[in-house]
Amino acid sequence: MDVDEAASGAGVRTATVANARDARAFVAVVLTPAVAASTVETVRLIVSELVSNALQHGGADAVEVALSPAADAVELMVRGGRDATGEVAHPSQWSIAEPAAATGRGLGIVAALADDIRLATHDGRLVVACRVRC
Repeated sequence: MDVDEAASGAGVRTATVANARDARAFVAVVLTPAVAASTVETVRLIVSELVSNALQHGGADAVEVALSPAADAVELMVRGGRDATGEVAHPSQWSIAEPAAATGRGLGIVAALADDIRLATHDGRLVVACRVRC
């Protein structure tokens, strides 16, 4: 995991991660102890799901994760390997799959936990940004 604080701007920490485990560890390092433990766990789960999806469907070996903690919320961003905006439903349509389904829970979990979700494209790569209130 490569972590870069200086290039990210004040209060923003970024890391390039190759798996969800490293993404969860990055969240813990950045947010603990400054943010309540329950918020850290929520952000860890959201980032884990977004990184897993980006790696599985985004065609990259690694993705970028950015975190910006504040007193009232944590802003997070996951940037994947390619522009997949045409393949990703609007966040208002994200739901958890039926219990019998083998896959399809990740984005529904993100939608249930995040207070705000935005999709964008930056440098030809899909960006999912979320806000989680503390």
